[in-house]
Amino acid sequence: MNKAEYKLLSGKAKILHSLFCQYPEPEFIEQFRHQEIIDLWPSYNKSSSAGVQLIMRALYNETRSDKESIELKLDYTRLFIGVGEPVCPPWGSIYLSPSQLVNDESTLELVNFYRSIGVNIEVGNNEPIDHIGLMMLVLSYLFEELASDKSNGEHFGSCIVFFRHHFCPWVGCFLKELEQHADTDFYKGLSLLAQSYVSEVKQLLGVIPEERKLYR
Repeated sequence: MNKAEYKLLSGKAKILHSLFCQYPEPEFIEQFRHQEIIDLWPSYNKSSSAGVQLIMRALYNETRSDKESIELKLDYTRLFIGVGEPVCPPWGSIYLSPSQLVNDESTLELVNFYRSIGVNIEVGNNEPIDHIGLMMLVLSYLFEELASDKSNGEHFGSCIVFFRHHFCPWVGCFLKELEQHADTDFYKGLSLLAQSYVSEVKQLLGVIPEERKLYR
């Protein structure tokens, strides 16, 4: 892979980080629409094309009125926050730990991994660090490091371990749940876009995800 390819993967991960972490206030959606980020998203496969079409339909047709803006907020809350338990929990430990609780064994393992590679995640709202959006941000950082020095074997190895062991084993299950349960085109499209991105990274890095037992 070359510098441009790493930078593209980094940029895509950063966009996905924002979409998963940012509550869909009208100002955020308007800024996202104005910057035409999704309009310019490079097509990778049918899943990415379908995801782009769904999100664009939501951006330009379904988020204009107050009612539709409220529906987007309700969908985000129902999917990722929940009244009680969210429909699609966005934390890795829910899938990887027998207890299906946040901040459990797999989260502690991730904390130790981050410490070993010098990554410091600061979250002001006590968000567990294995949130899908925060993990996309780390992936973006690792690809940016590779773009700055592609011969750096240490960063490449860290990226492979992170993606293969900590990220891939559970994220497919989460994204399929999101695709199935999202009520709005926006979040259904986000699921397809993220699934396409994961497939793209697997192919470009030549990664075979580790098989880990899932508890959800």
